[in-house]
Parts: sequence; C-alpha cells; structure tokens
Amino acid sequence: MSSPILVPLNQTTLLFLPSSDFQTGTVVQVYIRPARDTTVETLAAFYLAQDEISGLILRLVASLSPSLSSPLSIEIDGPTYSLRADRKKWKIAQHLKLKWGEETVSPASHKWVFTFAPKTGGGNPGRLRQG
Repeated sequence: MSSPILVPLNQTTLLFLPSSDFQTGTVVQVYIRPARDTTVETLAAFYLAQDEISGLILRLVASLSPSLSSPLSIEIDGPTYSLRADRKKWKIAQHLKLKWGEETVSPASHKWVFTFAPKTGGGNPGRLRQG
C-alpha cells in the first residue's frame, strides 16, 4: 500500500493532522536530511524507499505527536536504510497563523527531523529503538 503523501529529502514539509472530531487540527513540520553528503547513491536509495519511509513518518508523527511533551529520538532499521527521528522544539510555531479552509489550525509546539542513511547490505526490517 502506498503512502498518500511522499515526504521529500532535503525539503521542509508541513503535515496537517486532523483531530478526531475533524473540527480542528494540528500542523507538524517534518524534514528529512541525509546522514552524509547527498550522492547519487543516496538519492537512488531514498527514491526506492521513499514510499515506505513516508508511510512510516506519517504513522509515527500522527501517533506520537499529541501524546508526548518531551524531546524524543527513535531509530528505525529498515531493510535498505536506517532512519533516525528526532523530535525538537519548533521555535517559530508560536508565530504562525495557519488555516485549513476557513478553520484555524494550531501549529504543533515541536517538529520532527529525520536523518536518512542508506545501507550497503541487508538490514533487519521493522526494528525500532526509542531513545
């Protein structure tokens, strides 16, 4: 199953997370950066895993954002990549005024920064570590 949104490498993305009543929502900033210099190999590896990574990011951000108040790091060990997620304070969030149609949307107080590293060999799919 493909992800409804593809989160790009080296570009800031704002994700709208609707509330359970669909009357309000939250916007979270997400950014994926490469662990090392961006090479053709890194871009190719990211392209091949982008759909899977985007789905992981959407599920992670949607499930953890409302319930956690402190910074968090998570490492995901995928079959062809590793992905580290760091939850950080979103400093400009308090200055943003966001709308979804006519409805005001609240920016989250935090953002997620993901660090992508391709693997040269096989991995252990689905392994997740929280820090």
